[in-house]
Amino acid sequence: MTIRRLTPILLALFALVAPATAHASRTMEIGIQDDAVFLQQIGYGRQAAFDRAAEIGVTTVRANMIWSRILLGKQAEQRTRPKKPRYDWVQFDQLVDEARARGLRVELTLTGPVPRWASAERKVGTRNPSPQAFARFASDVAKRYKGKVERYSIWNEPNWHSWLSPARTAAAQYRKIYTASYSAIKRADRKAEVVLGELAPQARPGASFAPLRFLRDVLCVDGRWRKRSGCGTVRADAVSLHPYDYKNPPTYKRVPTDDVTIGTVSRLTNALTRLRRAKALATGSGREPAVHLTEFAYFASGSLAFPRATRARYITQAFELARKNPKISQLLYFGLLQQPDVQWNTGLLRPNGTPDAPFTALQNWVAREKRAGRLDPAE
Repeated sequence: MTIRRLTPILLALFALVAPATAHASRTMEIGIQDDAVFLQQIGYGRQAAFDRAAEIGVTTVRANMIWSRILLGKQAEQRTRPKKPRYDWVQFDQLVDEARARGLRVELTLTGPVPRWASAERKVGTRNPSPQAFARFASDVAKRYKGKVERYSIWNEPNWHSWLSPARTAAAQYRKIYTASYSAIKRADRKAEVVLGELAPQARPGASFAPLRFLRDVLCVDGRWRKRSGCGTVRADAVSLHPYDYKNPPTYKRVPTDDVTIGTVSRLTNALTRLRRAKALATGSGREPAVHLTEFAYFASGSLAFPRATRARYITQAFELARKNPKISQLLYFGLLQQPDVQWNTGLLRPNGTPDAPFTALQNWVAREKRAGRLDPAE
């Protein structure tokens, strides 16, 4: 074949490949979550928090909606389901409305503990929740925020035993909870995205399952990524993971095979390709779901904390690693304001609300990436 005949073919291939690559490099969202601040306004006002979020280029705000905690009065403690559950929506209404006024996307993680009447154990908690009851709750939320909340994820860290138990049936339970909630949300708001996962990153003996092992169990797939007969395809708009690795730099890869940390996220993206091919997991249009990294942080204090300069470098390295993977659609930093009296102290701002070194480093990195057109633009 001559060069003259080959050139049009190469140009055609480039036209197909180049735009997809360019688009992928612009789609990663910068997210933030700090429920104490954005919902409860503890130590910092919501508007001030939104101002700071804008400074680091945030385009998405996430919050956890815990079912039993938003029921009014003593409904969560009742033995039988109220005829019409009543909810305290105030904090979430304010968050959603104020975020949207600033052009930010909102995503809610719907999770337990569930009310007493929605558990087979007849206790408020995370043991044997009713998939049907949880799906009704998910429907109530989606109806209220139709057209306002762009994305819902179902359950928080279901592979962590204290979040969903008993452990031996957690995967089967999660499949039922997720699929029922997916259908309920899509019926209430067909445009809303529904996300599977919110998986914890690593196995801990007696505490959690490795995320890839748990994902295989949920989707009826064996160790060779072959789907068992009798299991249908699960639909998801994305899969979410919390790729924490508190003790190591983000480039660290020496973790067990089924764990997925920030340095080994390609394990999850590769797994999603296999799951789509096995017809175990796909989007509604049959495509491979995107990956959302919906919690990530390094500690600002305590035994796991790094020096400020090291922490700043590691955080920006993590965002750079995620941005370079075209299958990752979001990286969300967990913690805006440092609260030293709280064990989970990962904030980017000092306790007085002024920027710490990691905040400034991330702010500068985001600004450079946006100038280069490599990040999702603000709405």
